[in-house]
Amino acid sequence: VKLWRDGACECTIDAHPESEVGGIAIAVLPDGAGFVTCTCCDETNCNLKLWSFDGKLKRRWTDLVDVDLNCVAALPDGVHFVVGLGNREVRLYNVDGTLVHTFEGHDEAVRSVAVTPDGQHIISGSSDAFVKVWSVASKSLVSTCAGHDGWILAVAAMPDGQRFLSGASDTVRVW
Repeated sequence: VKLWRDGACECTIDAHPESEVGGIAIAVLPDGAGFVTCTCCDETNCNLKLWSFDGKLKRRWTDLVDVDLNCVAALPDGVHFVVGLGNREVRLYNVDGTLVHTFEGHDEAVRSVAVTPDGQHIISGSSDAFVKVWSVASKSLVSTCAGHDGWILAVAAMPDGQRFLSGASDTVRVW
């Protein structure tokens, strides 16, 4: 991971040296609170880490064994983030290490997550071709959106907080 400011690299972090294959996802926490990285290189070697912007490791989660980490998104409060997992779960964490809630309802791996600008809803896209919207406050499913024919690989909340996008191999949709 390289941290850049004004076109210059300020810091290089060997964030996941154990990763030889697999992707990595990064979510920046608001107000300079740091950033979260996740990677998976095989089914037993997945890592979720919290970093400060000076490159110091603040926390490593150890409860993610035998599960693929596919994506991460930060909530605007600066103390929570959400991860999408290969075991069909969406997990909400506190930066202090606490698992706040596990959202269940997808039939296949969660491939993408996003959070609305107000932090009230989590959006998840899955290999099951469904997009789900979850309430952070009530910890419940708000809606399921059907219409894609393939894996949902990207979701994004619109700035107005009323709409969101989902992208799959077949199309991009506005909901």
